[in-house]
Amino acid sequence: MLFNLLLLLGVLIACAIALSSLLPIVLDHFRGRSGGWRVLASAYATAERPLGEIWRGQSVVAGLILYRYCVTVGIDKAGLYLAIVTPLAMLRQTPLLIPWSAFKQVEPARLFWRKAALFSLGTPPVGTITVPATLYRRMLPYLPPSLASLEKTI
Repeated sequence: MLFNLLLLLGVLIACAIALSSLLPIVLDHFRGRSGGWRVLASAYATAERPLGEIWRGQSVVAGLILYRYCVTVGIDKAGLYLAIVTPLAMLRQTPLLIPWSAFKQVEPARLFWRKAALFSLGTPPVGTITVPATLYRRMLPYLPPSLASLEKTI
């Protein structure tokens, strides 16, 4: 009985040590510190709400960070609006409004094994976002003509 209690205590201590070591890494990942959302927010942060169409529960990749089914996307003449919607305050990010003039290059990509578009943003380059093909098609009327090259391939 005493052995079982000591074993349980040892397991609990090991779990606490592992959690305290991994939690900062996981939070940094979801907060986008490794080149994702925060880098984009330094250039494109906004407090405004979009005036055009809005879609909730979208998936977007910012830098290397995937935000799955938690992004609100808005499209209007000012630009592409992105906001993370989560009940966890520690994971919330500053909403973004990326002007259409910031979209510089586009390449074919994959997002959940489906066709997508990878955009390079800013001059000099600020970051990248990857959006699903359906969102890319909705963005086409606003994008610079040079970025419509994927229209037929995705």
